[in-house]
Amino acid sequence: MPNTTQLPTDLQDRLLHSIQTNRPLIYHLTPDSSWLISFPLPKIASTSTSFPQSSRRSRYNTVIDPWLSGAQIDYYSWFSSQTHASPSAIPSISALEQLLEEIEKVSAAETREQDKDGPTQSIDNRHSTSASFIDAVVISHEFTDHCHKETLEQCHPSTPIYATTQAFATIRKWQHFTTILEIPELPTTTQGKLDWHNTALSAPSLPPWLGIARLVEERKKDLAGARLHAALMIVFDLQGQSKSEALIYTPHGIPASSSVINLLTSPQSHLNPPISFLALLHGLHEVYVGGPQINLGGFNGAALVQKLKIKYWIRTHDEIKNGSGLIGKVLSRKVVGWDEALGLDSNGDEKGSSGDGADGVKLKAGGAEDNNNEVVEFVKIGNGECMVLE
Repeated sequence: MPNTTQLPTDLQDRLLHSIQTNRPLIYHLTPDSSWLISFPLPKIASTSTSFPQSSRRSRYNTVIDPWLSGAQIDYYSWFSSQTHASPSAIPSISALEQLLEEIEKVSAAETREQDKDGPTQSIDNRHSTSASFIDAVVISHEFTDHCHKETLEQCHPSTPIYATTQAFATIRKWQHFTTILEIPELPTTTQGKLDWHNTALSAPSLPPWLGIARLVEERKKDLAGARLHAALMIVFDLQGQSKSEALIYTPHGIPASSSVINLLTSPQSHLNPPISFLALLHGLHEVYVGGPQINLGGFNGAALVQKLKIKYWIRTHDEIKNGSGLIGKVLSRKVVGWDEALGLDSNGDEKGSSGDGADGVKLKAGGAEDNNNEVVEFVKIGNGECMVLE
């Protein structure tokens, strides 16, 4: 297809690959931890009325933790204030809407081209019937680098918001959005098998092939009473054959030794159908505020990769921001490289520290002595870059 849109060539190429392979596209909106996950609409769900915003479109667009521009201030500016070190590739919600409209134009046209000899899904592309191209906004934490009011209030009020407990309470006070749902915690005990399709993981306004849950260590709180060291699990089934996959988004890290991770990896796991873990979004940097550790860093990420048998480890929340205030004075970090975290080099051999590590390398997920040939791909998706998760 010739490039007749306003999309950059590399984005259009990856989008076309996403369409042809029916795989999700992930796009880094900022230098830090704001993401777009654009799912191709499953053919089995293309005529569903359970999610009307995207029922006339070819993609379902999920935005995670949008802090696109401006300062993020926690409590008071004298206490903690940060800005991005470089401008975001997508500086506003309006810019994101324009990008998504172009993505939809290319996707709808390509889908029609593929189906011209025998259409398998209906797309009428009447953009004017939808208030927004954003189908869901997902918020992982209540702190303003994740729950950024100035960015979020640029979204159309009808945009569904899925937020963790404290963020849910904060956003509801703004009285801006008509649909705000609290993300449920993954049940750690259940009678019999737990099918995520039939539980709270699949909220009423989510399409039937998509679910979301929070992974937390029971009754454990971190700095300032928050649950920093938690994760979001976004589960999806694009094939309609009970082949569920999941993305684990944990910008501060969830301990690899936590009971909920042990539950997911146990041979007696109660999840049915089983879930394969496609990608882990987790940083490399160990970050401390005085004594307490707020970002668990690369060694914890490596342990999660090994336990969950992750296919892609994608860096997130590692931006060294412009900071001021009290917290900025006591903030410190240790940079851990991919290879240092696993004790390997890019050939799978044992290796010591090498700084920040190479991008896009493939290493054995189980370590140098692992014999199961599990391979993880370490990826740094830069500000304004994207990839297809295959």
